Amino acid sequence: MTQNDFTYKSQDVNYLGFLEAQLRDLTGIDILTYELIQNADDVQGENGRSPTTNLSFDITDEALIVKNNGVFRPVDFERLQNLAGGGKREEVGTTGAFGIGFVAVYQITDAPEIYSNNIHWTIQPDAAPAQRIQERQEKTQGTCFRLPWAFDARSPVRRALRIEAIQADQLDSLADTIAVATEVAALFLQQLQVLEVKRNGRLIQRIERLTPAPDEIVLQGLNSTTTWLLMQGDFAAEAIQLRTQYPWQIEEKRRSDVRIAVRASGLDQQGRLFAVLPTESTTPLPLHINADFYPTTDRKRIHFGSDYQSEWNRAAIRCAANVIANQFDSLPQQLGPFDFWDLLQKMAYTQQLANEGELPDVFAAFWQTVAPTLHNKPILFTADDQWLLPADVRLPGRGVRETAVSLLNSLKIPILHPDLNPHSQLMRQSEIRAVDLSIQDVTDALKQAGLVRSMPLFEAPLFLRSVDALQTLWNLIDRLLINVLHPQEREAALNMLQRCSLVLSEVMTLEQSNHVFRGKSEAKTLFPDALWVHEAVSENRFPGQFVNNFGVRQAVNQLVDIPLDQLEYEWRMERLDVPGIFRWFESNQIEIFADDPTLQQDIRRLPLVPVNGELRPLSHLYIPGGFEDPLKLSGTVDLDLIGGRPQFLRDLGVQELDFETYVYEQLPRVLTQHLDIPSDGRHRLLQLLAERLGEFRDDRELQSQLSDLPLIACLDGSFRAANNAFASRDVERLLGTQVHIAEPVDSESIRALYRWLGVRNEPTAADIVQSLLFVSQTNTDAPLDEPTQHLVQQCLLQLNGLLVEGTVA
Repeated sequence: MTQNDFTYKSQDVNYLGFLEAQLRDLTGIDILTYELIQNADDVQGENGRSPTTNLSFDITDEALIVKNNGVFRPVDFERLQNLAGGGKREEVGTTGAFGIGFVAVYQITDAPEIYSNNIHWTIQPDAAPAQRIQERQEKTQGTCFRLPWAFDARSPVRRALRIEAIQADQLDSLADTIAVATEVAALFLQQLQVLEVKRNGRLIQRIERLTPAPDEIVLQGLNSTTTWLLMQGDFAAEAIQLRTQYPWQIEEKRRSDVRIAVRASGLDQQGRLFAVLPTESTTPLPLHINADFYPTTDRKRIHFGSDYQSEWNRAAIRCAANVIANQFDSLPQQLGPFDFWDLLQKMAYTQQLANEGELPDVFAAFWQTVAPTLHNKPILFTADDQWLLPADVRLPGRGVRETAVSLLNSLKIPILHPDLNPHSQLMRQSEIRAVDLSIQDVTDALKQAGLVRSMPLFEAPLFLRSVDALQTLWNLIDRLLINVLHPQEREAALNMLQRCSLVLSEVMTLEQSNHVFRGKSEAKTLFPDALWVHEAVSENRFPGQFVNNFGVRQAVNQLVDIPLDQLEYEWRMERLDVPGIFRWFESNQIEIFADDPTLQQDIRRLPLVPVNGELRPLSHLYIPGGFEDPLKLSGTVDLDLIGGRPQFLRDLGVQELDFETYVYEQLPRVLTQHLDIPSDGRHRLLQLLAERLGEFRDDRELQSQLSDLPLIACLDGSFRAANNAFASRDVERLLGTQVHIAEPVDSESIRALYRWLGVRNEPTAADIVQSLLFVSQTNTDAPLDEPTQHLVQQCLLQLNGLLVEGTVA
């Protein structure tokens, strides 16, 4: 044989080895179920035949019987003769590669049988190629796959395929698995409408696909019905670009349409990717995406690598994200608020996983396509069932009770529905910009409700007319205050709250917090008109923690506001316990002398001291200083009437009335202001001054001041200034009877006082001249009568004598 001569050698494939290799990727009863469903769903209707619409699985004790109402075409039989021939790859409207999927039946059978188009095939995979398929003509209806169970673990096929035999006690479990798989697979089928699963002819599962609307599909089972919302779109433009970039790899029949299914009520925990039939590729998104994806060779997962198949798959995912974005405005009403926010939450979570590399990065597109406009869409659902913009709704935070939500509704605050609180963190993100409920929201609403003045509880808004309702409001505010941490913000919040009437008093009125007080029983007894906080107001929480304790400052402020006539009336009616008040003041000396020293002056100004039947302030009174005021008008405190100790009054700054103060300060005032002082008092005063004359005899200024005061008792019953009184009646011969003559006194000390004050025994020249002037003014007619003439003569003689003596200058 020359170098250019050659011969041919045959090459074949080890059929059982090929099946064993293929089955490595097609294991699992669910995969078998999906492949059989897909083969039925791909059956094309030709020559007036309808496409396949019904499929049933019957798990009998001898075999798995799979029937559908479609009919095999000759080309379908040919494809089973040429496994992996790819004839189906270019056929529009089909999903699988017919033949490869059929290999999955060898998981459970050694000799599958096919009945269709009046042909009966029995396939013996361990037979010679020419004898592998036994064919006979037999009357058939629709298509039936009979798959006898491979019970014999030692059969040549089981050993060659390295697959365990089927156990009889597995059949019920297999039936359950197939029943579940049919329900999952039914969602995106193209032609099949009814799927049934039986056990020995007994129906255990039936799924009927109904399409009441183009955007809705209903899967009606034996015991339940599930409605799905359908959304669809396509990436035709990007598909053209990919086919241009990869002209030989991407088949023309591969579709660019994408469909999304979302449960109309009660979202799934995770979604699947479907290549018509479900794969094992899942996402956190509670929706299922169907596209003509490129799956992995085991048909279980979707490619997201770096090849052309992955690029196609990414384009399909981006399209799905755009479909959601395009129909986003209708989703809140379609899904309802709770499922809608579950979807949105999981879209954000999916982006997080994609950014962290836990998911292919393309899945971030679901959040990225909707996020930029979320803050401008009415996507927040309120407790009163409204959809509003995020900026118009307030987030109440966790732990808000149903009663608080009802209260906030009554206050007309748009509050987030409490069942959506788990999504609050997402709502606060910059893409949505929802706003937390604040103290200002509450106080603004309270002002609108009129709670800015004192009011009886029965006049409050209806939703606040009970202690329970108020406690709900207080608890809400208390929780909001806990979150206000910045000092300036907290101060501003407290100022806003203080302007609202939120504190319940014992007399069942609503008051501002600075108008209500907490006090002990003694204070409540002494000041019954103060507004005392109700016992339902806890002192450790709002508003009780901001209610002031009733102290001296509060007592002083209350007393200052009471008119004097009312105060005296209360005292006379024995409703004002003056001694008790002073004892209470004295028991709170730390507040008076350390905490608030201005209280000392304020207490002195209070008209609380009984003096001569009226109430006078301490600032006008004195502590008794060792002697008794004979007039009882100098303003000394009767300590028995106020129940206080002298030292406490001294500490308050009340001066002690010693004799010097009495003489220099009080006596001139008293005698000037009180002209009706009884004569016995005045006499006692003269006796006191006479006894103590030596203490002030040398004080000329005081002497001048006292001489002008009505101290001298005169014979006419009046009291006159010393410089207007005379000691003897002898002066009447010169001055007439109109002059004032002091009463005669026996006491030498009083006579000495009179002399010191300026009571005269003889008239001065000025006195005589005044007498003559008086005569001339009262006797205008001449001649004068004899007594008057005698008076004038005596006056002239006295003046002459004074001139001779040099007394008159």
